[in-house]
Amino acid sequence: MTVLPELERQLVRAAAQVRSGGPHRAAGVGRRGFAALAVGCAVAVAVVVVFAVTGVRHPGLAGHRRPPHPVLPLPVESFDPTVPATYAQACAAAFDCLTVPAGPVPIALRRPFHLPRLTAGQRCPTTAGTRFSNSELGGVGLGAGPVRPAFGNRGDLVHGRVVLGTTNIPGWYGIKTVWYSLPSYTGPWSVRAARLSGRGRIDLSQVPAPRPGPEPPTGGSPFSRTAVGVSPGDTLNTGAGYRTDPRTTWITGPGCYAFEVDGLHSHELIVFQALVPGPFSGLP
Repeated sequence: MTVLPELERQLVRAAAQVRSGGPHRAAGVGRRGFAALAVGCAVAVAVVVVFAVTGVRHPGLAGHRRPPHPVLPLPVESFDPTVPATYAQACAAAFDCLTVPAGPVPIALRRPFHLPRLTAGQRCPTTAGTRFSNSELGGVGLGAGPVRPAFGNRGDLVHGRVVLGTTNIPGWYGIKTVWYSLPSYTGPWSVRAARLSGRGRIDLSQVPAPRPGPEPPTGGSPFSRTAVGVSPGDTLNTGAGYRTDPRTTWITGPGCYAFEVDGLHSHELIVFQALVPGPFSGLP
């Protein structure tokens, strides 16, 4: 189910709760209590306002096939967008911790960001997705690690291609995103993001600043100014063993983008292609 109907309901409930006064960390919040998400501040803007792309259909999408994605090229560049230094900082930014662990975020979650450098005209080496369904979520999860993103927008998601949705933040598109961990992993994770090609910007902030005018010729910094940190243990949105972190991935234009996802013993680069909404998305 490419459109993730259950994900859609969870995001809408989160947005409604934000509009009604924000989240409450009550002990009685149920496992499906996505309305308690303060992370929905970002989701609320994207879900409540427009996200018109969810109504767009693309002829021939079901029959689209692509060969396995290629190995990421070298050389690489390194950069280290700020990951929260302590769990207290991570919980303050995410608002979905049931408890706030003491101490610093492990160094494993703050590894240098290794950014592949694509050559001019090189095809975006997208990461394959896998369809999944459980009592909490259903859709397509990208990657093969213990922590994965599921997109709520339309697109050729099993091949890492997603259509951007419109929002009311000037200059920014959005991708409805739920990060989730497999039941076998209960540790912390961090997410950073960057552009690999194109001129757009990507941002993991709850609500990005309005974009001031057109993109510079070089596209500006390729890195998100914000990183995401999720603490160990259950989140407010744990169900069936899956811990989830719903949010919006903000992007200013089409292109090839990547998430770097780090856990205690895992490290994965998840690459996706962001497409313009409407008939010019590039899908067949």
